[in-house]
Amino acid sequence: SRTMRSCSGLVVRAFASRPAPRLETRPMVKRWLHLSSDGAGAARRGVRSFSTEAEQASEEERKQRILEAAEKHVSAHGWSEEALANGAKDSGLSAAAHGQFERGPVELVEHVAMRCLGQLASELDESADELAALSGWRPRLELAIEMRLKLSLPWHEHRAQALGLMLSRPSVSGLVPSEPAAIRALAAVADELARATLVDGEDMSQ
Repeated sequence: SRTMRSCSGLVVRAFASRPAPRLETRPMVKRWLHLSSDGAGAARRGVRSFSTEAEQASEEERKQRILEAAEKHVSAHGWSEEALANGAKDSGLSAAAHGQFERGPVELVEHVAMRCLGQLASELDESADELAALSGWRPRLELAIEMRLKLSLPWHEHRAQALGLMLSRPSVSGLVPSEPAAIRALAAVADELARATLVDGEDMSQ
């Protein structure tokens, strides 16, 4: 279709110059807390560090629960603070707990986008043999794009609002506005599409 060809052209330009990656499982990134053993003072610093990291981990887990619960409210309330507030209530918290999302609904859009990205990576891994059997890079790219678009169907009705939020440049706590979330999301999707499409030595000029 015309839409598919347009998407293909945009993605090809985005990663045409990248080296061909391989379809492989990503390693888990592990964080370790190192406590020094040079006396009681160092031990106390280690305990405070552990406590701070534990609190941060707890806060992140709480935010993840709210975001996951808020997903099902997008169909009724769009990508909004109301959806986040309902997600907080579904998680057993006060509706006011949605205030911990400093960038507001854009964090909900990012959460869904990253979850879809993870699902896309899994589906591409499962379809590695099917992709390899296709002749030429275009069919592989079209199949990968089709997979990604299908993952967005549950939120298709509110796609325009999601795009607007992802293109915004939010300023947090008076800091210089950060880059639009859409840049990071597009780069991540382009990496996955390239991973599924490119083959070493294959001519992409045709």
